[in-house]
Amino acid sequence: MPGQMRADWVAGWRGIRNHSECTSTRSHRAPLLRTVSASATDAVIADTPLRRLGQPWEVADAACYLSAPDSAFVTGQVIDVAGGWLMR
Repeated sequence: MPGQMRADWVAGWRGIRNHSECTSTRSHRAPLLRTVSASATDAVIADTPLRRLGQPWEVADAACYLSAPDSAFVTGQVIDVAGGWLMR
């Protein structure tokens, strides 16, 4: 749990939920990747467990879930939206 979330965990008792989303520009089709060589992009794909780059809407879907009523009982979680890249 990130430090600020740890410091504010008590806010949950007041109905405020804390979340964090971990993404990596190395594992998503971000505009920044246009400046990277094809061989470097291929190396990132090969090193990502799902063997592909993520799409911007996949990151947005995770953020939408965390802010939606479907996650009303979820708090203090860090969601890794990087195709498994962070756990390799």
